[in-house]
Amino acid sequence: MTGDRFDSEGESLARKSAAPLLPQRTGCPDFVFDALNDRRRRVVCRMLAEGGEQNVTALAASVAAAERQLLSHAESVDGCERVYTSLYHQHVPKLASMKVVSFDSDGGTVSPGERFGPVVDALGAVETALDCSDAAERGRIDG
Repeated sequence: MTGDRFDSEGESLARKSAAPLLPQRTGCPDFVFDALNDRRRRVVCRMLAEGGEQNVTALAASVAAAERQLLSHAESVDGCERVYTSLYHQHVPKLASMKVVSFDSDGGTVSPGERFGPVVDALGAVETALDCSDAAERGRIDG
């Protein structure tokens, strides 16, 4: 590229200095909002906070049950399978990439990660501020 300056190894200084505008720091509100942006990720965080390490199958059953309660209609077995698929391929890997959870894809287990505490603390603070006293109420507010 014309006008580019290069370091002693020939790497573009412009490329080297390009850093993400919003770093993934635990203390950054955007990090917490991103982690908790989806209802299923919020339920996963709650379940891990209450019970520690769990497998994806158990988490999927809990998420499906929370959604049934929220939506007030029965989910089919396919519904639970779809929840499992979305957790396994989308939501748990997203939380793992943010280090909110640790995910053993071979064993199918999910456990709190190094950034779990601040995210769960923020979720608890929001639930307290909105007086979410039970799971059904949390579900209505989550929606």
